[in-house]
Amino acid sequence: MQAKATYQGVLERDDMRLRPFILSRSGFIGMQKFSAIWTGDNRAYYEELPISMNMIMQLGISGVPFTGADIPGFGETPTN
Repeated sequence: MQAKATYQGVLERDDMRLRPFILSRSGFIGMQKFSAIWTGDNRAYYEELPISMNMIMQLGISGVPFTGADIPGFGETPTN
């Protein structure tokens, strides 16, 4: 409901002229109509890269096609 309310608020702010871009960390059934999904902060390790990719593919299969992750990571120090 938060993504929907934000979407509708941005539409009203722009007099229904522009399509809103909302990026959310949380989600629920049908939310893909109102917002894109960000998978959250992941650490900057090669071991976490496949996990992020797997999560993005699973969201796509679940009907949420517009997703993204922090690559090459957000926290920690990258490996060489």
